[in-house]
Amino acid sequence: MDGTGSARAGSTGAQGGAGGGTQAGAGGAGGGARSAEEQARQAKSAAAAAAAAARQAEAERMIERDRAAEARRAEEEQRAAEKARLAEQQRIAEEERLAREAAERAEAERRGRIETAANRVLIDENERLQQLDGMLPMSLSLDERGMFDFDRYELRPEVKAILDVLASKLNESTYDRLHVMGFADRLGEEDYNQRLSEKRAWAVAGYLMNKGVPPYKLRVQGRGERDSQPTHDQCEGLDRPAMIECLQKDRRVEIAATVKDYQLKVQ
Repeated sequence: MDGTGSARAGSTGAQGGAGGGTQAGAGGAGGGARSAEEQARQAKSAAAAAAAAARQAEAERMIERDRAAEARRAEEEQRAAEKARLAEQQRIAEEERLAREAAERAEAERRGRIETAANRVLIDENERLQQLDGMLPMSLSLDERGMFDFDRYELRPEVKAILDVLASKLNESTYDRLHVMGFADRLGEEDYNQRLSEKRAWAVAGYLMNKGVPPYKLRVQGRGERDSQPTHDQCEGLDRPAMIECLQKDRRVEIAATVKDYQLKVQ
């Protein structure tokens, strides 16, 4: 009785052990499957995220390309607009120049022709010297040394006396233009001599204006070292005092008056 029960108990225990082992193995297999599925899901999710990031990067690159293209188009349009603006300015300036020239030609034509009832009169204009009984043209030497104090241009008393007589004759005579030209010698800097010649010319012109010569009739010009009267050979090799004396004729102001004559031709 007892032997039979022990055998049954052993059989039952063996079966229980086998059942437990089978269940444990099944549980392990199930866990492995779930882990593989999770990894697959994670891999799929990572791939999807990478694909989304790639699409986003590509979209950003496309946006950047579009922006760059738009910026280039805007720059090209700006350059084209600037070019068109400059061309328009040049066109307007050219039209204005042509209009001025046409107006000047028309004015010259108007002045040069007088329309009469039956004829057209052409006017020829000539300019001749007004000599004032041999007083003009004249050449004045302003200073024996050809030099002035800084920013000053004084006339000697004997020169003022000559200008007084000239102004009196001019105020009693007919003339259209009084030319006053100043000169300087070649000693010193060319720019300084140019300014010096202008000061000399204006010293004479200012004095004549104060004596009644109309300013609008004056044409004042500084000629600098140009139109030298002594030749280089004449003053070559001299020391400075002798050179200054030799170049005396270049330190001068020349004055000339002109009168316009008109000739009418009827066509």
